[in-house]
Amino acid sequence: MITHMKSSHPLYRVWIDTKKRCRVVRGISEKRGRIYKDVHLCQEWYKFEPFYEWAKDKWATGLYIDRKNTLDGYSPSNCRFVTCKINNQNSKLGKTWFINGIIFKSSRDAASFFGCSQTHIYIMCHGKRYKSGRFLPPAVGCYAIKKYPEA
Repeated sequence: MITHMKSSHPLYRVWIDTKKRCRVVRGISEKRGRIYKDVHLCQEWYKFEPFYEWAKDKWATGLYIDRKNTLDGYSPSNCRFVTCKINNQNSKLGKTWFINGIIFKSSRDAASFFGCSQTHIYIMCHGKRYKSGRFLPPAVGCYAIKKYPEA
């Protein structure tokens, strides 16, 4: 039974969706299951009211809940509200790109800086293998490392 009278507030939908990511339910596609594998919700946030009190001054339209460390669960100390771009950069598969001594949080940021495509940035840092067997090695001083190596 809902007693907080805030079920129409946008934060209620954020809370519901966050809780859904923390449940393992049969029928969820494998891809989705892998994305949210081992994600948990802190005990405090099993009820909406504590979540709402934490979030009400931090959230604004257009912001998404994000875990600072994607290997940890949802809790007041590990969560924040960020733009879609920052949320996407902070994924388990995210990389930090090092190009000619400059550090970029995403290949998109690097591509924008150099005025080229993300594919070009990827090839610069990883090289490219052609069907003929020929291999173009990565450019000197260009590489990418995973933000979360254990992920």
